[in-house]
Amino acid sequence: KAMQAFSRTRNINADRWAVILAGGDGTRLRSFTRSITGDERPKQFAPVIGHKTLLDQTQAPVALSVPEEKTLTIVTKSHEQYYQPLLNNPRLLVQPENKGTAPGIIYPLIGLAVHAADPVVAVFPSDHYFTDDEKFMSYVELGFETARHSPDKVTLLGISPDTPEADF
Repeated sequence: KAMQAFSRTRNINADRWAVILAGGDGTRLRSFTRSITGDERPKQFAPVIGHKTLLDQTQAPVALSVPEEKTLTIVTKSHEQYYQPLLNNPRLLVQPENKGTAPGIIYPLIGLAVHAADPVVAVFPSDHYFTDDEKFMSYVELGFETARHSPDKVTLLGISPDTPEADF
């Protein structure tokens, strides 16, 4: 399932930013990821499909629309052994602990509201998979445009749900 949230502040000449959420504990798929990796890592740090982790597979399409220097990746301190290669990235934000999706989104947005001039932000879960990155990102581009034209609204991209999902 895909969900991207776009938020917009102030004026039409906004800067484009991405927030990649990679702080979840991945408990629902723990037995599956354990069978792949042999350890207790969350799914975003596992090569569930192919040889790249789900986090790596999220970063690649995001880079088609948002520069690396404007992409924030949110992780949780307890997962440090799995994101160790990313520690030199100045855009890596480490949460002391996983408090869920909303705090994982709000944490970087507070910093962007203070330090970035007029950000337009797309939020990407790091545990989703898309077969066609360019097609997926074409929808993200539409989301950015919608956010620019409707600065008082939040735009969500996703599939039509068939059941309620309390986590979202």
